[in-house]
Amino acid sequence: MLKNQMTDGLARLFLFLKRISGGAKSLLDCVSKYLRNLGRSVVSEHGDSVILIPKVMELRDYFDHIIQHYFDSDELAKDMIATDFEYILSQTRKSPEYLSAFIDDMMRKGIRNMTKQETDQCLDKAIAIFRALQKKDLSNATTSSI
Repeated sequence: MLKNQMTDGLARLFLFLKRISGGAKSLLDCVSKYLRNLGRSVVSEHGDSVILIPKVMELRDYFDHIIQHYFDSDELAKDMIATDFEYILSQTRKSPEYLSAFIDDMMRKGIRNMTKQETDQCLDKAIAIFRALQKKDLSNATTSSI
């Protein structure tokens, strides 16, 4: 349904499955699998360049929109998305380096061509990616110390 952008049908299915014990989770597991596959393809295509960060931001925007408008801002869905983006960013070791380069480039060049609102939105997205990277690094540090 996501692949074919059948979002209205997806919203109806979510509302229906939400009434069934474990139904919404089953649907969200499928959405998670789809998101991780999309993320892996983005990383394999752009994982060796600074373009990775804007592509991940676009993907995050798309799925945030889906969660907000079609999954009624469901907390389980938000948590799933956050976990999936941690996974996607962990697919390349250079994510922190690319995020830093993206922010640096934006502050040097891009900010002149952006409104204050656009700049704030872009920085908010970069901070969200930074948080996902931080969580990934914290979980890696915890796992390696055990």
